[in-house]
Amino acid sequence: MGLSDFVAAVAEAADLPDDEAERRALDPRTGLGDEPEYGEPETEVVGDEAWDPALAYDARRGLEAAAGELAEEVQRSVDHHHAQPGAREVSRVVISGEGALISGLDTFLGERLGLPAERARPAERLSANRSNVSDEQLSAMEPVLAVAMGLAMEEA
Repeated sequence: MGLSDFVAAVAEAADLPDDEAERRALDPRTGLGDEPEYGEPETEVVGDEAWDPALAYDARRGLEAAAGELAEEVQRSVDHHHAQPGAREVSRVVISGEGALISGLDTFLGERLGLPAERARPAERLSANRSNVSDEQLSAMEPVLAVAMGLAMEEA
């Protein structure tokens, strides 16, 4: 499962076009986790954009549905792994890709699976950031870079 699955779930739940559903899915105000306070039923303005609490509620329902499906798939994979002879215990879940940028997804999955869950941090073991990207930007993008960095390190 990837970001496109979350976007499709948000688009369906909130009746939004895909580009708006993606923005909502990645907006930390929509994210998963503790139940947010959506404010008054009318549209409120946050920054330069209108924020509709009812729309945020629907978008969050879509995120929760997709995250629930992901948790079920991961649980099935863990169960299958445990059924193998000599299988080692699964001790954590690492989330990578664009979907890992959904606010609260790691906590949601951790709670559902009863395992620590965290975003991938492939740059954590690099000695220095020698790119033209700031450390802050690299940290924010890091889960999306897991595959690319792994492939680059394999070539080294």
